Formats: sequence, C-alpha cells, structure tokens
Amino acid sequence: VGLAVTGGIDLVNRVIPKSVVAGMQLGLGVKMAASGCASAWPEEWLGMDSRALGIATLLATTGLLIFTKLPTALIIFAIGSVLAVVEIVDDGTALSLDWISVPVVAPTGSEWLEGTLQGALPQIPLTTLNSVVSVCALSVDLFGEDRAATRVSVAWSVGLMNVVGCWFGGMPSCHGAGGLAGQYKFGARSGCAVILLGLGKLALGLFAGQAMDTIIQVYPKPVLGVLLLFAGCEL
Repeated sequence: VGLAVTGGIDLVNRVIPKSVVAGMQLGLGVKMAASGCASAWPEEWLGMDSRALGIATLLATTGLLIFTKLPTALIIFAIGSVLAVVEIVDDGTALSLDWISVPVVAPTGSEWLEGTLQGALPQIPLTTLNSVVSVCALSVDLFGEDRAATRVSVAWSVGLMNVVGCWFGGMPSCHGAGGLAGQYKFGARSGCAVILLGLGKLALGLFAGQAMDTIIQVYPKPVLGVLLLFAGCEL
C-alpha cells in the first residue's frame, strides 16, 4: 500500500533491469512446470493419485485445448472434484455444508512485531517483483499496453487484500505472474473472468467451506499437477 500511495512502485520498476524480471518469470515458469510434472507422475501406476490418472488428465487437457474452445481448466477441475467426492463417499466420510464462521482476529503486539520482522520485511522484495512488476510486465505481453494492468493498481490490490484479510485469519496473498499465465492459458481474457472466479470462490468458501476443505484434502494431485504444468509452460 505504501508503494502504491507514494508511487514508489514506479521507481522500483525503473530501477530493476528488465532482464531480472524476465529471469524471474522464466525461473518461476520452470519451477511451476517441474512441480506439476512431479505431482502428475507419482510412484503408483493405478489409483486416485496415480500415473494413469496423470496421463489421462494430460491427454484430456491437451485435446480440449487443441480441438475445442471449451473452458478446459473448469472442466478438468470439475472432473477432479467428482473423483475426490467419489473417494470421500467410498471412505464413508460425511460432507458438511454448514455455514462457516469468519471471526475477527485481532493480532497482539508481539504478533505484529513477529509478522513484520519475519514475514513482511523479508517478503517485500519478492512480492514487489513477482506480484507487481512481473505481473504488469506479463500483462503487457499478453494484452498489450492499452489493456495492461498498472503497477499502482496492482500494488493497491496486493496491499489491500492482505491488510483486510489478516483481520479474518487470511493467509498472505498476492497475484503472481504464474497465476496470470495460468488464467490466460485456460481462457481468461477479461476482468469479468477474474470477477466471476472471485465470486465463485467466495460462494464456495461461505456456503460450502467445510465440504471444500474435505474435498481439497483428497483432491487427486495428478489433476492439479497437469494444470500446473500447462500454466508453467505458458509463463
């Protein structure tokens, strides 16, 4: 927020060489793709988390991207969710659709100090480069100068989501070039796509948060791995 208010984020952008930003994007893309391959290629050949599922997901994702204009990521994610629910039902675990409570959490003085020294200060350089400078540079490459996100607006967004979220127990959050590359790869071309994604997440979190927590714990990793692989390659 401070960098956005003062305009310091533009100064950071002028000081940081473009080669550093490009190198960060390349390194992140390679890391995402490598992590995706590791998740999509587990030790077992058969079962929920298996190489067979990874291969099937890879073929399905490739086919959908090449031969159709359907929302590939949404379809693959939905299939993975169905598989997770089947696994839960087989295990006899109950899915709860209770409304979740979101209590206000007031950090103590020591927690503010610890968070500042051990969390915020060490994270500022990485967040500034990857979540603001790199994201804006990638948005120029993907959408052109006229439709690209501005550094000040992205800095405001990252700052506010953390300032507001911390009072409700939220984890530190950012945008990230990897997320933008993944959304673009799977069809997101406008701000409306991100708004719908956010509304969907809010609805799931508020009205099916307990059930989603259970589903996430058993969600097939090869499915996530393949999606991560494609996102990394796009970046």
